[in-house]
Amino acid sequence: MNKDQLITRKKILTDVHAWCFENDSKILSPLQLVCVTRERVAILHAMDWLRFDSDKDRHTLLEYELPKHLQLKVNKVLEIIEQTAWTRGEYIFDDVTRTYKRQPDYKWMNQ
Repeated sequence: MNKDQLITRKKILTDVHAWCFENDSKILSPLQLVCVTRERVAILHAMDWLRFDSDKDRHTLLEYELPKHLQLKVNKVLEIIEQTAWTRGEYIFDDVTRTYKRQPDYKWMNQ
């Protein structure tokens, strides 16, 4: 994967993880979400390695990639995200009600 592919893949996996957390989804189990996180970490390691490389079109292999059966589940969540036009948000703690309220995260909407 080159740097652009790594950035796109990291965004996809971050969206899937956030959607599953926010919607209390049963599509991916907690242990399967650990695998999603593991690939995200592998992407960050690869991006860190590419940062020190002068060749911008350099490709790298990830230390870990999701197995095919988990990738199918990730694709299913991505379909739901696209159908519902869901975007990542942030949770802001309200001191008065002592609860978290979800606010759109505008910095992610245009990426």
